Amino acid sequence: YYPTYADMTTGQLRGYFSWRTKLRRGVYERAPLSFAFVDMYELINGVGASSPLDAFIKLRTFAQEYAEIDERVVPYAGRPTLPTTASTR
Repeated sequence: YYPTYADMTTGQLRGYFSWRTKLRRGVYERAPLSFAFVDMYELINGVGASSPLDAFIKLRTFAQEYAEIDERVVPYAGRPTLPTTASTR
């Protein structure tokens, strides 16, 4: 399942960007599942993030918060945790 901007009508794009603006302000509202996927894809690609770690934290936060609204994101986003680094000696 790989929705893109090109798959959306003008009305859907307006809805998506309005929804995403609210997300970035910390307001989580139910939306079509495709909106959640596009937001996750943006974060994976660094859109709206200042660094890879910031993108990871935002993706983790989204997964945790949005799963409370729509559990369908859990199989795809899960409830990620920070990776541990292996010690190299």
